[in-house]
Amino acid sequence: MGRLEEKVGNVEGKVGNTEEKVENIQQLMMINEEHMGKIEERADITEKRIEEMDYRLTLTDQSKKKKIILLEMDRADYYLRFQNIEEEKEENLAEIIADLLAGALEVSKEKVIGDIDEIFRVQTRYALKNKLPREVHVRFTKKVITEILQKARDDTLKYRGKVITVLKQIPRNVKDLRRKYQFLTKCLIKRGINFRWLIPEGIMVTWHEQRHRLDSGVGFYWFCPPL
Repeated sequence: MGRLEEKVGNVEGKVGNTEEKVENIQQLMMINEEHMGKIEERADITEKRIEEMDYRLTLTDQSKKKKIILLEMDRADYYLRFQNIEEEKEENLAEIIADLLAGALEVSKEKVIGDIDEIFRVQTRYALKNKLPREVHVRFTKKVITEILQKARDDTLKYRGKVITVLKQIPRNVKDLRRKYQFLTKCLIKRGINFRWLIPEGIMVTWHEQRHRLDSGVGFYWFCPPL
């Protein structure tokens, strides 16, 4: 009996040790789970911070792009493009522009030349595609630009018998932004609806004496529903 009792005691001791080990393992698992929970919580916080940082960076980038576009548009406001002016050898572009505008603006050629800050020819895709002379780009004072554009809208400007088209200078970044509005502007023109471009992008439409800002697809289809 003594040996049996001893063996039973040993077994009970081992069982007790096993239960103690199991309990220790369970405690470790609980600690690990708690630890993992804290790690996941920290990961969530970190992820939120990264998302907030990305959002702030996106806003910063958008703000920078807008500022760049505004600066480019401000610079472009002083330039006009003249299409279909024939090229000549040793041409004096300032004299040509003065001949073109002096009569239309009812000022002297000297006055026109005095308002020119910079003048040069530029090869454009439009000119190449339509086999036209290189465009003449001119930097004027802003006041003169308004007068020239108004006159070009009211009367036909001609040089050596050819009709001259006068256009405002539009920076490439703005042109890229406006491409998605092309179908809309064509539709508005076809329907006789007045609109003007917004900076840095978008269109302001005047409809039934009310103004509507269009800078999303929803607004596009409201005025020009797809066929």
